[in-house]
Amino acid sequence: MVFYNKKVFADNGVAVPTSYDEFLKVCETLKSKGILPVAMGGKDVWPCSIPYRMIFDRQNGPALYKEVVVGKTAKFDDPAFIAAGEKFQEMVKAGVFSLECNAISYGCSPSSTRSRT
Repeated sequence: MVFYNKKVFADNGVAVPTSYDEFLKVCETLKSKGILPVAMGGKDVWPCSIPYRMIFDRQNGPALYKEVVVGKTAKFDDPAFIAAGEKFQEMVKAGVFSLECNAISYGCSPSSTRSRT
């Protein structure tokens, strides 16, 4: 699940993406207008794991993640986890998140979506 600002989308002529490629295009459009596509406060550490886990879950389903965290029968160096990490890194390199996200606390992150120069 991803929350988005309907007014920002409407004001910038973008539609809710239905695929990963569309998501990247929306992010590029918003970035080109000085708008940070995804606000994330990483100072509190845990929020940064959310996009990674979402990617992993969409690529693999929840069972393997549960095997690692709950059952301890799988390892994070499984190729599925590496692939999710690579996809997450692709998003970072595409500028989806602020490079300063680790300095922003979770409670402050929504305000950072207003604009970015």
